[in-house]
Amino acid sequence: MTIGTNQGRHPNVPNPASALKRYWTLTKSGDLTAILIFQYLDPDDLPNTSESSLELRRYTGTGVVFDAIPMTLDTAANTATTTNEISDFSDWTLFSPLSPTAANVSVQGRVVTSEGRGVFGARIVMTDLSGNQREARTNPFGYYHFVNVTAGEAAVIVVQHKNYIFAPRVVNILDDLLELDFIAQP
Repeated sequence: MTIGTNQGRHPNVPNPASALKRYWTLTKSGDLTAILIFQYLDPDDLPNTSESSLELRRYTGTGVVFDAIPMTLDTAANTATTTNEISDFSDWTLFSPLSPTAANVSVQGRVVTSEGRGVFGARIVMTDLSGNQREARTNPFGYYHFVNVTAGEAAVIVVQHKNYIFAPRVVNILDDLLELDFIAQP
């Protein structure tokens, strides 16, 4: 495993003012699972964010989508420890989620085959934490678009198509998500 510590905020954090000025890049080789402990410097650069509100987030590699990872935060020791073993590694950071705003945002992206071709007619279902569902369909190039989505909420997004299988995603919708892409499983 290779671990890189990067000074500065992750370039894709949705609200840089609520993020630590440090992120970690983890790369594994071979089959590996581990409990991870991240140590950070005192977050004196977060004047409007409580340290206890920080959440551990793993970057998915798409737009501003970060997965929230269950963890224990020790503000005295400045550490965040995953509560479960982790087997998917990428960029990691800590930031505070945004509170809901009155503004609505857009969620859009593309649905493609494993070869990168757009999937026409895929059904995208977005379900919020209250169980409310919205639906969109992809155009001939595989693009979809949701408008007037409430910012500051989490949602489960599922893609359905008769010829392809897609992994569902849980996303925190903090701002416009303009590149929430789905790739068919081989």
